[in-house]
Amino acid sequence: MADSTQIINLASIQIAPLETKAQIRGAFANESDPDYQHLVGWFKTQAFIAQRERKSKTYLITHDGSLIGYINISTVAIEFTPPGLANTTSHDPQAVLMGKLFISETCRGNGIGRIAVQFVIGVALKMNELTGCAGILLHSHPSAVEFYEHMGFVHIENVENESTMFFKLP
Repeated sequence: MADSTQIINLASIQIAPLETKAQIRGAFANESDPDYQHLVGWFKTQAFIAQRERKSKTYLITHDGSLIGYINISTVAIEFTPPGLANTTSHDPQAVLMGKLFISETCRGNGIGRIAVQFVIGVALKMNELTGCAGILLHSHPSAVEFYEHMGFVHIENVENESTMFFKLP
């Protein structure tokens, strides 16, 4: 852990839906990691629009009331048969697409990503209960592949600078 990393009490982490534009203003102004600037930019310019257009839902991750990250999820029909599942009907399996997961630089390495993924697993389990859901699909930056593998995701394919990964629901 770098000296600039905060020690976080995980009991004080909250995940709640993005509801107003005011929640976005000034967010992540001090982020400097170039690998993550596209996530910060997307959040500031597209999160509220995508949600208003019902394309996806963004959840804010806060610690003691301060915004430290976000998750963006939607649903997707997957065009492959997930590992461990049979596909004997004409319908494509449904999944939760974890489109974005961002944790502020100073808060990484504290287990917040694990909490965020567990939250998305909970959403997928609820979706499975209501409509059917095979699991969670994501496209990972190479630097995060090991983290997702540790969380139980399996590698499906590499496309350019992304790894497509899948988590099969129990």
